[in-house]
Amino acid sequence: MNTNFQRSLAKVLKYEGGWSNDPRDPGGATYQGVTQRVYDTYRRAHSLGARTVHAMETAERDAIYRTGYWNSIAADMLPSGLDLAAFDASVNSGPGTAVRWLKGAPKDSVGAIKYLCSKRLSFLHSLKTWSHFGTGWARRVSDVEATALSWASGSAAPQVLKKASDDARAKATKAGKAAAGHSVGGGTVATAASTGHHWVLVVSLVAVTLSVAAYFIWKANQHKVRSEVLAQPVVAPVVPKVPVITPPAATGHLTPVDQINALKATFKHTSGASHLGH
Repeated sequence: MNTNFQRSLAKVLKYEGGWSNDPRDPGGATYQGVTQRVYDTYRRAHSLGARTVHAMETAERDAIYRTGYWNSIAADMLPSGLDLAAFDASVNSGPGTAVRWLKGAPKDSVGAIKYLCSKRLSFLHSLKTWSHFGTGWARRVSDVEATALSWASGSAAPQVLKKASDDARAKATKAGKAAAGHSVGGGTVATAASTGHHWVLVVSLVAVTLSVAAYFIWKANQHKVRSEVLAQPVVAPVVPKVPVITPPAATGHLTPVDQINALKATFKHTSGASHLGH
């Protein structure tokens, strides 16, 4: 396990530092690389009141980066250099995306760094905001690749890494002229002695963990909706009142003869004469 977090963060902050609220940036208001939304989430998780991200303290910033972007990709388990490349990708494009690129990377540090940076630049180039942010992104990825390769010099042949790092830095100086389809990690670099491939298993486990976490977040949302529905008071349905019709009072049982006599009397009363025979 390495302890490159602080110097990796210093490198990331070189690009993420400062205040930004560019309307073309979907992240919105951002301070030292932390968006207002991410900062709000952090404050709520620690039972702290909401406030502007511009008031974020250094300890809060470091905790957000370590928990959300370093630990989430198990960067402490990655070889030196690859940890920086993966961390910067995690910050810029999300932990899930960084893990996906790591899963497809070669098993040696040099190859993995170059592969990840190449995939990353291709991804950034596909975004609609490339026309505005592309020059800075290309320079950033090239610089991170060169630095990552130089950090990896303790675990691979120095001469190989020096050439790779020099090549990457040369590309970084020309990043402003980056065109469509250019790949920072293009070309093949001879692999040197490996530092051990246990990090490949770690990346796979992290990918599974992120998938499981996403599933449980979805389930939690489902339970929340269900509990909110069940918590609502039950309102009895309104039943319309049906008028009660009272039947006329019974007049007793009349024989046919009595009925005819009654009709006669009624007719006689209304017309003054009877036309019914006996």
